[in-house]
Amino acid sequence: MIVVLMGPPGAGKSELTNYIVRCYGFAAVSTGRICREEHPEGSAIGKLIAPCRVFSDKAELVPDELFLPVWDEYATQLKHKDKVILDGFPRSPAQAEHFINKIDLLGRGRLVYLLQLEVSEQTCLSRMVQRGRPDDKLSEHRELRITQYFAHTIPAIKLLRECPKIISLKRVVGEHPSHITQKESMGMVARRSCALLGLPARPTALVPPALLNATK
Repeated sequence: MIVVLMGPPGAGKSELTNYIVRCYGFAAVSTGRICREEHPEGSAIGKLIAPCRVFSDKAELVPDELFLPVWDEYATQLKHKDKVILDGFPRSPAQAEHFINKIDLLGRGRLVYLLQLEVSEQTCLSRMVQRGRPDDKLSEHRELRITQYFAHTIPAIKLLRECPKIISLKRVVGEHPSHITQKESMGMVARRSCALLGLPARPTALVPPALLNATK
């Protein structure tokens, strides 16, 4: 199974990815994390990522011609994983087409699902402030991320939904009324998402303590 997890910045993709990884043993590849992680100086992946950071550090979408070689480097490792979740990839129409062209190679007959989180722009902006990442510090960076999502990623999602090789699931609402805490909301999102994916009731022994109560 390959899960393509999409949603705007601040929607909770990383939290849901971590939950699925911990509870169900998925391997995960996060587009944002790839560019933020430190890599050995002089390594092949380090050389590919270095020019990408010029853009990611400014909250700009990394040009396809720079990011796709990085993605291909990671993708070679995915062929040997039975369950994979892609956090925030593809982010542009060109990346979506690239992924679709590689589905047969990556999938090896596995089902490919598209899971999309829907969260309002205002909630996303608020969450980006709360998560306190250095690259979210400036308001113009946060607003740029949202603008790029609607300009580039929404068209990419449309291409994925039109691909007959990808099973498009119902959209999952990633926010709830104000009287619901963010932890409780995360639990609801996790339950709904896993049900759509046909994953069994969560193995509680593996659930991170911080999410245990939220997912009851």
